[in-house]
Amino acid sequence: RHAMRHMATATRPSRRLFLHLSEHAQRTIMPLLPEQRHAVLHNPLSLSDIEPPPAPPPTYDVGYFGRLEQNKGVELLVEALRETGRTGLFVGQGSLEPLLHATPGITHRSWQPRETMAAAMRSCRVVVLPSLWNETWGLIIAEAMAAGVTVLVSSRAGSSELVRRFGGGQMFDPG
Repeated sequence: RHAMRHMATATRPSRRLFLHLSEHAQRTIMPLLPEQRHAVLHNPLSLSDIEPPPAPPPTYDVGYFGRLEQNKGVELLVEALRETGRTGLFVGQGSLEPLLHATPGITHRSWQPRETMAAAMRSCRVVVLPSLWNETWGLIIAEAMAAGVTVLVSSRAGSSELVRRFGGGQMFDPG
C-alpha cells in the first residue's frame, strides 16, 4: 500500500484521484491523504436479465456468505444461533469450519459458483454480515438485496451504506 501511495502521489497533484469502494472507505482514508481528490466507485454487480423463479419458503433462519474467520464475526453469529435455537446456512471456507460442523442446526457449504449464490441466499430468511473489523465493501450485501433477501449488516462494513440509503434490512454495531 505504501508503494502504491508513493507511486500515485509522485504524479502531478491535479491529476491524482483516489478511488474508494464505499463512503466508509473514503472517510477512513481521507484523513491520511489530505488535500487530495477522492471519489467513490462502487463494485459493479452483475444481475441476470432473467426473472428468477418464485422463492420457496426459506429453509434457514440465517445465512452467512464469506470467509469463516473470527474477525468476520462468524464465531459470535454461531453462538447467537446456538443460544436461540435458530438454523443457519454458512457458505465459505476458513479456520472456523470445525465450529460449524460441531454446531447443531448449521449447514456448511464450501464456496459455490456465483450463479448459484442468489438461490442459496433466497433459502435464508435473512443474510447477515457480522464483521467485527472495518470492511471496505464486499458484494454479499448487494447480492442479497438484489436477490430480495433482508439483510443484517455490521456498521463496520462499507456495504452498510446500502441499507442506510435503500432500506432492505438493518445495521447494527458489532461492539
